[in-house]
Amino acid sequence: MVHSSAADGYDTSAVSSYVSARPSYHPDAVARLAALLDGCERVIDLGAGTGILTAALADAGVPVTGVEPLEAMREQFAQQHPSLDCVDGTAERIPFADGSVDAVVVGQAFHWFDHGPALDELARVLRPGGVLALVWNVRDQAVDWVREWTNVVADPTGTTPRHHKMLWRYAIDTDLRWTPFDDWSIANPWPTTRQGVVDRALSVSYVGAMADPERAAIAQAIAELVDDFEEPFDYPYNTELNVVRHQPGAFPGAGIALGERLHGGHQSVVHRANRGGEDIVVKSELRPDPWLEQRMDVVAAAAEANPEVVPPLRTEGELVVGVGGRRCVLHPFIKGTPADLGSPDTAESMGRVLARLHDTLRSIDGAGLPDVAALRACKRPGDPEPAGRRQLIHGYFATSNLIETGQGLRVIDFGELGVGTCAFDIANTLFMERFSATLAGRGEGFDRFAAVFVAAYVDESGVHIPDDVIEAGVAIRRMALGRWLQDLEHAPAGIARSSGSWRNTLRRFAETHHHDWVNLV
Repeated sequence: MVHSSAADGYDTSAVSSYVSARPSYHPDAVARLAALLDGCERVIDLGAGTGILTAALADAGVPVTGVEPLEAMREQFAQQHPSLDCVDGTAERIPFADGSVDAVVVGQAFHWFDHGPALDELARVLRPGGVLALVWNVRDQAVDWVREWTNVVADPTGTTPRHHKMLWRYAIDTDLRWTPFDDWSIANPWPTTRQGVVDRALSVSYVGAMADPERAAIAQAIAELVDDFEEPFDYPYNTELNVVRHQPGAFPGAGIALGERLHGGHQSVVHRANRGGEDIVVKSELRPDPWLEQRMDVVAAAAEANPEVVPPLRTEGELVVGVGGRRCVLHPFIKGTPADLGSPDTAESMGRVLARLHDTLRSIDGAGLPDVAALRACKRPGDPEPAGRRQLIHGYFATSNLIETGQGLRVIDFGELGVGTCAFDIANTLFMERFSATLAGRGEGFDRFAAVFVAAYVDESGVHIPDDVIEAGVAIRRMALGRWLQDLEHAPAGIARSSGSWRNTLRRFAETHHHDWVNLV
């Protein structure tokens, strides 16, 4: 499958600009990649374009064949590199047999692929241990005029796949068939001219697809941007290498055969698996959690005292194990269905399960664990403190972390476990479930859910939670979200690595729902 922006944008005229304006990759990067591919008998350059990377690797002695879906690109490839082969094919339909390829390189193209099918196809053609190497020339956005160039050439629709959105990296990160990334980069200043900078803008896919007046306006704006530059001058790029290896979905060292992916987020990914005939799930870490071991110790202790808590499984005495190059936690596979927010029975069960969970956690020593993430974000002088006694709390008690087994709810994820107050945990649940209900277009049913949930918690725990205490907890949660959106560097992965449109959705929700949390009980 070829994305429409590429198919429409890379016609013959745009390809001409592509040939003249796109930089070569840094020689050290090519040498590094060639050394990695030493001994490979079959290498393919997937999405080879006009052959910039193919030719560089061939000159370094790599036996490489180009694969390119666009006819205009293949024609330019043949004109530029008549001694090299380039065949028709896409990332989702690679014209090579199963396990017949030693390595696949992708230069400036992986963001165009349909990531799921492409990774399936790459896993098919690559031998076990085969290399997948992504190569990029990335503009240096630390340079003022380059940032201005980027603003002028910004995609007007926001829908075109781009490298900087990092969706390509997320797709590979969350697929355990690939080892963790090995990253490397080097500065690659590219000598150019004022016209070269204009041509580089015209070589962008969606710019090439624009009507003539729109393209002319962009060309004029870029020309004015560099009008006083003395030629030649450097266009600042960095050449980046991102390398992974194909690992089949079986990890003999851990005795695990990997199955389907059940869930993937920005912090972790969950697969169904089999270990010694036992159905399990493998939750693998995508971003380092410095408290993972302490959290799992607490969860193991909680599961011994409370059967509603799904326990982590030990491997040679350890709760955190290495699988596929990532730190993982194993759990038994629990048959059931996700908790249904729209069911009154779910609200009742959630309130009672959370009350019993708080009672269990109250007796467990959480030394070394921090406050839950939202409370850590609200520690500035003058920030409000949540009401109530501090203890261990779940931190993310929501339908997404609960399974209905037919015999009641079970709690399956404790990735945000930390210190807080019970009232704040309740408020946090209400905040997240209102967001889920609003997103699903079921916001009108939330008040009923909230009333039943809180009433059930109070009845089970015997502790009354005043409405103003819940409202204060929600206000803290809203404050935390606002600060994360302003400071992505310190935000949770689900916000920091999400798209701009998703963050706008979060922002609109926080700004809209800030006065309707009272009179719940």
